[in-house]
Amino acid sequence: GVTDANPLPGDWIGEMWGAGRRFGGCVIDGGRLYWFLCAKGPADGKDSDTRAALTRATAEFPDYVRQAVKDTPVSAIRRDDIRDRPPVTQWGRGRTTLLGDAAHPMTPNLGQGACQAIEDALALTDLITEYGPTSDALRRYERFRQPRANAVVKAAHQIGRIAHWSTPTGTRVRNTLVRLTPASVLVRQLRASWRLPQTTS
Repeated sequence: GVTDANPLPGDWIGEMWGAGRRFGGCVIDGGRLYWFLCAKGPADGKDSDTRAALTRATAEFPDYVRQAVKDTPVSAIRRDDIRDRPPVTQWGRGRTTLLGDAAHPMTPNLGQGACQAIEDALALTDLITEYGPTSDALRRYERFRQPRANAVVKAAHQIGRIAHWSTPTGTRVRNTLVRLTPASVLVRQLRASWRLPQTTS
């Protein structure tokens, strides 16, 4: 959702994990608040009363979260399903191939969906430039990109599963592990995620 009535600081960006739910977002142009709420639910499900569903889903979050959601017009709220699939090892055959979500759909838990598509495009461009628009170039692209892209698919899926633990014991364990994780580990993971690999012949 997007709301003009932003109860959060002007530079806020973040994500909060609850029991089986997550709330996050950031301040965007003009001080408006973009927010998201992730919760388990039936695929293609529709709530007859969006406002009531959101009130229930945000009950455990701080007052300012509930206020932000309450102040968002229903017309500015969009519901989408999040889907992925286990990684596959064949992206194409002959003179066809796939890239981006068509090759490796992933959940948004690491913010890497578009990033991996851009990396695909760069690798594909490099290899076609070197080998021409040939089947060999496409297979080289697939062999180069699959390990990294598929690892991100798996990691994003796993983060989503952990973030949505909902039992009291599970959430306590998760929250303790997150709290005890050294900042250096997170920095190392971020650097690995954002380092652009070089194609090799």
